Parts: sequence; structure tokens; C-alpha cells
Amino acid sequence: MRRPDIVCVLGMHRSGTSLLTRILNLIGLYLGSEQVSIQPAEDNPKGHWEHSDIVSLNDAILKRYGGSWDEPPLLPTDWETASLLDDLRQRAQVLIEDQFAGVHLWGWKDPRTCLTLPFWQQLLPEMRYLICLRNPWDVARSLQHRNSFSAEKSSSLWFRYVNSAFEHSEGKRRLVVFYEDLMDNCLRELQRLSDFLGKPELAKQAEVQKSVQEFAEQSLQHHRTSIVQATAHPGIALRTRALYIAQRITVGFGRKEIVEQGFDREIERALDILNLYSSKAAGRANPSIEQLAEVDIQLAAKDDTIEVLQTLSAELAEENRALASKAESAKESVAELERVVAELERVVAEREWVVAERETQVGQLEGIVAERERVITQQDNRIVALNNGLIERDGHIASLYHAIAKFEAAPLRRVIRVTRRGIAKLTSSLRSGS
Repeated sequence: MRRPDIVCVLGMHRSGTSLLTRILNLIGLYLGSEQVSIQPAEDNPKGHWEHSDIVSLNDAILKRYGGSWDEPPLLPTDWETASLLDDLRQRAQVLIEDQFAGVHLWGWKDPRTCLTLPFWQQLLPEMRYLICLRNPWDVARSLQHRNSFSAEKSSSLWFRYVNSAFEHSEGKRRLVVFYEDLMDNCLRELQRLSDFLGKPELAKQAEVQKSVQEFAEQSLQHHRTSIVQATAHPGIALRTRALYIAQRITVGFGRKEIVEQGFDREIERALDILNLYSSKAAGRANPSIEQLAEVDIQLAAKDDTIEVLQTLSAELAEENRALASKAESAKESVAELERVVAELERVVAEREWVVAERETQVGQLEGIVAERERVITQQDNRIVALNNGLIERDGHIASLYHAIAKFEAAPLRRVIRVTRRGIAKLTSSLRSGS
């Protein structure tokens, strides 16, 4: 029987793990039949793509040790095998068997798994890992907007989650992906992900590429800070910045294609700033170097601002062209409407003349009808008079008929009486003779 291939997506909250998981789903990663949360939310309009039962289990594990996702507990040695979690372990085993039995390629995403990964590794020792990273300052800004967290708290959470993900996946097959790279060049990252899943051919399919590009909308990236700015920001702990820049360098130089020159310069400047902060932490800061670094940061910020302004200028120019085109179309539409209105006014005037003419004809016809009605009334009166005369004549005729009938019937009655008397006598004599 073929052994299932299981992929666990790791990363700090607000780091693009939902985007990464959806892309994996588009190239064949099964996420579960019913419990996957793909419903849009205010903080994640494209959906979370999380298995709600796994999220519930991770929350329960953290709670058993007195913590939560934003207040991770200090976990004791061998905590993942403790009897305290026996019931949760049983729940997890049932979930895996019910939801994923017989599935060859499946996985899940929940940022909390960065903290609880040893628990799941006891149940699923043969897993591979995808770690999604995002600029810690952008994560902090996103959490400040959603949860009102301070930069210090978000920085500490970022380091705890990411460091735990790397620690517990050490020596395992894993791939590190940056959220910024997914947004900037999603097709290149799609190929890396397809290769990692063992399905390189899927990344070349036009339908898959279109779906990924539609899902990875630039408009959903509300916070975007350069590497230099993130490295220099005092609100982010030094260890967090160091871990981020180290992974950025590792992933950048680990790609097959040549790293862009601009990216190289950003890395160099970030390393200079990181070195400065390391020197300050050791009490060996050089004021002149610090000033140069500050100037470098300001220049980088201005470069970013100029780039944004240039983009906005291009967008405004495009909008102006579109508005000019719409204005010209509107003028043509107005001229056409005026022509139509003039034609309608002409038609209305003609119809009004026709109506007036018809009203005159109607008046004449009404006069004719009135005259006809008067003549008809006269004729009706004459007919009534004639009918009365006929009735009176019929009465006279009936009287005459009655008188004639009475006159003609009188002799006949006498004959009948005489005949009846003769018959009576004859009958009497016949009876007496017998």
C-alpha cells in the first residue's frame, strides 16, 4: 500500500500561509472535505484555508499548558507525550483516519502548529514542511491593525513561531517561501512549490497559472516594507531581524536563477544595519557608522517613496487618459441625444397637429350623430303612434269578428235544439213499441 504524502504548512499569523495553502490546494494538496474554512473574513477576504478541527486541537493543547496562540506557554520537556494530552491525541488520531484515510497527498495549515508540531510528529512522523515567512515589521503592522498588538509583542511572537518551526523541522524535508515572493513573482514560486510536491508539470498548465494569479491579488497586500526598513526598525527585536535576514539570504542564494542586482544591494544594506545594531548591543557602536546607516535608511525610504509616487503618477496618468476618453464619448453621446430629442420634438409636433385635426373631425361627427339621433327620435315617435293605431284597429276588428260569429251561430243553435228534441221523441216511441 502506498504511503501517504503529508505536507504541513508552517508560519507566523498574518504571514501569507493562507495564500500559500490555497496555491498548494490548486496543485493537488487535499485539505479535507468539509472542515476547511474558505469563507472570506474581514481580516482575510480570500479565506483562511484552515481545518477547523485541527485549529481546535491546537488551541486545546496550548490551553492545557496555560497559554494561547498570542500568549504561548513555556512547554516542559517531552510535553508532547504527556498523559495530559491523551484525549486530544485520541481525537487527533480519529480525525486523521476519518478525514484523510486513503488520500495520497494531503496536508493542513494552522500557524499554531509551529508551537504544537512535536504533538503532530508523534502521530505523523513522515511529513515534509513548507515554512512561509513575511517581513516581521509588516506582520507587526497587520497585527496592530487587527488585534491592537504592540510591535514588541508581535516581534516576540514572530520569533517564537518561526524559530519553533525551524527547530522542530530541522533535518526534515522542507521548503522556505516568502510571502513577498509569492506576491511579486507567483509563477516562479508556483514552480518551486510544484517541484516540492513532485508535480512539476502542473506549474506549466495555463489553467493553474491563471487561477494562482487571480488568487494572488496585489491589492490584498496592505503592508509592504523593504528589507532595509524592516532590518532597521527599532520596534523589532534584534534576534527577530537577524533570523529574518538570515533566511532571506538563504532562500535568495538557494534559488536556481540568478539573484537580481537590486535584491543584492538590499541584502548588503540590511547586513550593514544589522551589523550596526550588533555593535551597539556590544557597546562598540561607531557614531559615524551609525549616522551613515541612518542616512542609508532615509535614502532607502526616499527611494521607496519615489517608486510609490512614480507608480501613483503612472496610475493617475492612465486614469486621466481613461477619463478623457470617457469625456469624449460623453460628448458624442450628448450630441446624439440632442439629435434624438430634436427628432422626437418634430414627431410630437406632427402628432399634435394630427390630434387637433382629428378633434375637428370628431366635433363634426358628433354634430352628424346628434342630427341622426334627432331624426331617429322622431321616427321612433311615429312608430309608437302607428303601433297605438294598429292596436286600436285590432280591437275594432276583434269586436267585429265576435259580433259576426255570434250572428252566424244563432240559426245553427236552433236547428240543433229541434234535432235533439226529434231524436228524444223517436227514442221514446221506439222504447214503447218494443
